[in-house]
Amino acid sequence: MHPKFHRKGVARALWQQVVPVLHSEISVRSSLFAVSFYEKLGFKKVGEVKFFNGVSFQTMMATF
Repeated sequence: MHPKFHRKGVARALWQQVVPVLHSEISVRSSLFAVSFYEKLGFKKVGEVKFFNGVSFQTMMATF
């Protein structure tokens, strides 16, 4: 998400619309900036922080 929209509730509002129809395991590659956001949504860290093309990310998973 563009930094201009960080901490405005946009991602949370979108997520709240999607969760009721999810019935599966979801994985994301979270920026390190967003790890705490995903944890609040119920995601758990999987493995170590990884780097690809100079970008670091944390794989996270949740079951809904």
